[in-house]
Amino acid sequence: MTTGTASDAHTAIGDVEHEFGLIFNRVRGLMRDRAEQVHPDLQPLGYKVLTTLVRSGRLHAGAIGELLMTDKSTISRTVKQLEELGLVVREADPADGRATYLAASEDGARRVEWIRADGMERWRSRLGEWETADLTRLAELLAKLNESI
Repeated sequence: MTTGTASDAHTAIGDVEHEFGLIFNRVRGLMRDRAEQVHPDLQPLGYKVLTTLVRSGRLHAGAIGELLMTDKSTISRTVKQLEELGLVVREADPADGRATYLAASEDGARRVEWIRADGMERWRSRLGEWETADLTRLAELLAKLNESI
């Protein structure tokens, strides 16, 4: 059910777009900072690939590309850097001798978990004074937005 005029809705949608623009800029900066915490030479996409492997477990390169909506050649270059830094390892695919799985190394997983723990502590300090109902509603609205995109 909607209320208000079309002009009100147009303004509200513009406000949402503006706020998401600010959030996206902050997230890009955060990803850059987290990548540097893992390793000074690591690019933000490398951090995304590494965290995807830590969260999802071992994956084929194509699956990572699909999850991150990135082409396979970019993923391949990124994985090569992650391997050189000792953050990712290749594992043979027992079902297909030509294919390999990618997995976070123990060191890569440890670094990501340390950074995540630090990040959760920051979220807790920033959102700790919010009402639980507001946090729950925010999560519900974000889920609704994700479903509609």
